[in-house]
Amino acid sequence: MKFRSLPYCKPLKDQQLQASLSTLFSNYITQSEKLAHLESTQGNESFNNTVASKAPKTRHYGSSGSLGYRVAASVVQKNKGHKYRVDANRTAGLSPGVHTSKVSTLRDLQYKKRKAIAITKKAKLRRLELKTERRDNIQLMLMIFYQDSCEVREGISYQSGIDMDEFRLGPENITEIPPPRTSRIESLTQA
Repeated sequence: MKFRSLPYCKPLKDQQLQASLSTLFSNYITQSEKLAHLESTQGNESFNNTVASKAPKTRHYGSSGSLGYRVAASVVQKNKGHKYRVDANRTAGLSPGVHTSKVSTLRDLQYKKRKAIAITKKAKLRRLELKTERRDNIQLMLMIFYQDSCEVREGISYQSGIDMDEFRLGPENITEIPPPRTSRIESLTQA
């Protein structure tokens, strides 16, 4: 058995490394029951997107005090919905605002409708259908790319009236182009 990702394709034999890795993973072993139920990371991705909308990377909030408030606003939005703004204004003794109330109610309703639709069997089947379409489109694009690269190297093979085109017949018109490295393309089309 070769360990291709390790140096010299051989297993590691360092005792100190083994001891430190055992210590490191002993913490995870005690919490194995929690870690065994691995689920989708979609909730985490959604939360990260919410944080990114409140503290975009194009602005530097890391050294200011507002970053903590922005992340806290994302947490409250995830837990309570968009009504958190109205509640925060009331708690601070401010007017919640007519427009803010309407918009937050609308956003919460949109979220509930989207969620209700997403959990239906029809929506799940549609997502699977779209996923297979995307996979098929990628495979088709790779096949077309491969055919086009062969056409550039070898000349056009299938076209109406190709045998009548005298310009293409001479060997001086065929340029030698090296073949592409197709190992990556072939591995993707077979996946």
